[in-house]
This record gives sequence, C-alpha cells and structure tokens, in this order.
Amino acid sequence: MKSMLRKLIIISLIGFFIMSLSFLLMGINSEKRLISVLTGVLFWAGLILGVATSILYAKKFKIWCQKYGRTMWLKKKPGILIFFSNTIAKAVDIVLFASLLLLILTFIITKMGSNICFAAIALFTMSFAMHCIFNGKTFNFCFNKVNKF
Repeated sequence: MKSMLRKLIIISLIGFFIMSLSFLLMGINSEKRLISVLTGVLFWAGLILGVATSILYAKKFKIWCQKYGRTMWLKKKPGILIFFSNTIAKAVDIVLFASLLLLILTFIITKMGSNICFAAIALFTMSFAMHCIFNGKTFNFCFNKVNKF
C-alpha cells in the first residue's frame, strides 16, 4: 500500500513541477505561437496530472484507513492548513514563505512581464504544491519512519 501511495505522490509532484515549469516558458518568449501553445499544454497537463493523482492517492488512503479502522487519521486537517509538520515540510514551508515574499517584491519592483516575475511565479506555485503534499497526512503515512498506524 505504501509503495503505491509513494508512487502516486511522486507522480503528483512531477505533474505540479511540469505546471510550474510552464510559467518559466512564459517568460522566454510569448510571441512565438509554438512556445505559447506548448506553454498552455504543459500548464494544463501538469495541473491535471498533479490534481488527479492527488485526489487518487487521497481516496486510496481514505479507503485504507476505513478498512483498517484508522479513521482518526481522516479527521486531521488537510495539508494546505498545516505548517512545519515534518523535516521536509519545514524546509518547503520556509521556501514557500520566501517565494511569496520574492513574488510580492518582484511585482512591486519590476514590470509585470519580466522574466524574474515568471520565475517567481514558478517558484511560488511549485513550493505551494509541495507545501500541500509534504504537510499532508498521506505523505506523513508513506514517508515518515514514525507512524502511529
């Protein structure tokens, strides 16, 4: 069970990475039609892959918890509302706050279409997705050595 959930979490991270990468492509050259189309395809494909696999692993984890009587874990808050829940999540949350600050500063200091703005957006979207995943109960079940299961 854990190995399947781990694979789904990794696929979800890859999907969100592809989505974030599309923001970097926006900064390269949005006037070329091929790059614009590729950017849109990468964004939607990455977003759909990331969200669909997140829903899938959350559903499988819920079914497992109900099957084995671990419903107390289902009552925990979702990962989006939790901060600093494990070692990896602490690092990711620090990057999330730093990237949010960078994003705000780049919008204030530079013009909206600059490459640094697109890089800041890409960093923020990836760190936000990682925050949600790494603070989630499924990730803690699959990757932390100490589990109360």
